[in-house]
Amino acid sequence: MQLVGPIETAPLFPALHAELITLLRGLDESAWERPTVAPRWRVRDVSRHTFSTETSGSLPPAATGWRSPADKAPRASKPSSGWSTR
Repeated sequence: MQLVGPIETAPLFPALHAELITLLRGLDESAWERPTVAPRWRVRDVSRHTFSTETSGSLPPAATGWRSPADKAPRASKPSSGWSTR
């Protein structure tokens, strides 16, 4: 069996990132609250996770400047850290 060297995927990320931003900017308020295949995660939770791990692996969305329209509305159940516990 012949070993395969590393496959460079980093050059693919800028185009993927641009497509994802375009998709997310087109969502209306209700779309941010839709369920996903991940139990208990809504679209906004998945997008928050994607962008926070993309930037540093641990930064909250507020540190990156990313906020979904759903995040702009105050919610009584939202933890002070900004992370959803649902």
